[in-house]
Amino acid sequence: MGSHNRTTFNHWTVILTLLIISILLQRQVQICTDTARLIQLAQGLLNHEHYYKDFFDTNTPMALFLYFPAIFIAHLFSLKLVTALIIYVYTAGCFSLWLIQRLLQQSHTSNPLSALLLIASTISFLILPADAFSQREHFMILFVFPYLIEAGLRLHHPQKFSTKISISIGFLAGIAFAIKPYFMMLFFITEGLLCIKQKKCTSCFRLEVLIILAIQIAYLYTVFIFTPEYFFWIIPMAIQIYYLITASAGINISLTKIVAMISLLTLCIQVASMSKIDEIKSLRTLLAANLVGCLIIALLQRNNWYYHVFPAFAIAFVLLCLLINEPIVLFKKTYRHAIKDYPQIIYCFLACLLVTASIFLALSRYWDNIQDKRITDPSTQQLIQFIQENAPHQTVFFFGAAKNAYPMNIETSIKSYALSNYFFSPVQRTILRRHHLEQTVLDFWVHQTTHLLQKKKPDLVFIVTRPTKDYGEKKQIPYIQIFSQNKDFKKLWEHYRYKQHFQDFDVYQYNKQTVLLTPYPLALYNHLTDVTARTASKNKLSPTDEKPFRLANNSQPVLITAPSFLSNNSKQSSALQFKAVPYMKLFLQPDTPTIANNQNDASQYVTKFWEDYKLINKVNGFALYFSVHD
Repeated sequence: MGSHNRTTFNHWTVILTLLIISILLQRQVQICTDTARLIQLAQGLLNHEHYYKDFFDTNTPMALFLYFPAIFIAHLFSLKLVTALIIYVYTAGCFSLWLIQRLLQQSHTSNPLSALLLIASTISFLILPADAFSQREHFMILFVFPYLIEAGLRLHHPQKFSTKISISIGFLAGIAFAIKPYFMMLFFITEGLLCIKQKKCTSCFRLEVLIILAIQIAYLYTVFIFTPEYFFWIIPMAIQIYYLITASAGINISLTKIVAMISLLTLCIQVASMSKIDEIKSLRTLLAANLVGCLIIALLQRNNWYYHVFPAFAIAFVLLCLLINEPIVLFKKTYRHAIKDYPQIIYCFLACLLVTASIFLALSRYWDNIQDKRITDPSTQQLIQFIQENAPHQTVFFFGAAKNAYPMNIETSIKSYALSNYFFSPVQRTILRRHHLEQTVLDFWVHQTTHLLQKKKPDLVFIVTRPTKDYGEKKQIPYIQIFSQNKDFKKLWEHYRYKQHFQDFDVYQYNKQTVLLTPYPLALYNHLTDVTARTASKNKLSPTDEKPFRLANNSQPVLITAPSFLSNNSKQSSALQFKAVPYMKLFLQPDTPTIANNQNDASQYVTKFWEDYKLINKVNGFALYFSVHD
């Protein structure tokens, strides 16, 4: 009994140590861009936003529902979203480990095998993800693994588990299989194996299976009722454009190939190494079948992103640990015979090498991300400070720089949005043109982005000026030129003026300026038109950039767009809204502002009032000022 307690204490000590190591590593790595954006979309759903109308994303609604708990945790405990997300993921991981421990305990699995499975699962859950931490595939592994262990134990011999455990397993697995349609393949593989092994279809009518199916039905009904746009708009569009997304380059491709190679070698060892322990054999068979399923899922998605192959990586790691464990167990039981079994020794050695390579690969992924964060963190902090100082409502938009917008939105109070430059890159436009979809896709993204800008009205707009080499860009994408073909965007953009160049961005600020109109509008009008005529050739403005000036009486505002009047450079300027001002409140005298009804204490009042105005020109003996406020 004392030996059993000591073994239990030892493996839980190892698990706790791995948990602490994982937390320390994750503190040094940024949450991935995809997760931060999905959390933003999940917040939109909670705020009654809809697919297609308010945002476009090919991810299923369950991929957004998945992050609701993190949003609720942040709201209840007044935490940053990134902190709430980390708490949520580690809670889910620990709960899954507890379920696995309860399954192994109720099935009377041997202590060494239980300890091995728990430790291997911990490494797969918390160490191997690296920057795929909190991704959809990471949640899938966290939620589906207890179900796979339970099915593997049933594959060894039929047995019953407690109702509470079965309900929990079914609930988590049901969510996991709904995250992406591909994941249901693992459900059919697992249940098909059980039916073949037990030679009866009734083995599928278990409590956890019924709960999984009930969740799928309830989920489809919920989507149809609350987000029907996903069925009628998103899926048809996704079918056309999803497989045209081919941008994956650099380290991602190399890493994906290495993970795929490790998985294939693991399957080769599994086939070559015949299992002699029934308890381990059933688990090995089930994990190998699901490993094949995960590799097929990764191939179906046709992208080389690391998180797509992470489920295969996690399952392969646990399977490798089982491949190492069995020869060691046999070696202890039959030392003389086992030492002569050279093939088993070679297979065990190869499995050890692959386990070492897997851990080294994950740690190298952490190292790369830590180094990248150290390089980019100073500029990121400068960007955050710049936004906090210049964006009154802390709302910003990035053209072509999603990595700058996310995860800024969950790490700070800044509401940041972004348009990926992928569909505007030469590589993707060539592919879309080949399929006769270029103009349709571009028009759609312009419309979606314009709608977002109209709705959010960001204080600052950042336009990236550095080409993205991974997407085949050789020069800056002319976003404003492309988007200005849309009338709504062109009208909206009149309210933005060029502010400055900051880091790799041209920064534009929302500034619906107000100019005070004197009682001599005709003189002002003539002056403006003269200035426009003199500067038009210098600025090289096209006829569409300058709208004719219109005059109105003093009770009506006159909207004038005059880029050349405000600036002698090629940057577009914001709109000027000319308003007549009641002279009982304020009038302009030559070069000196005065207050008509309060001239005795003008020194104090005028100083405070005129802090909000800036002199831009002098016209016929009058000083022309404009408001610096929105």
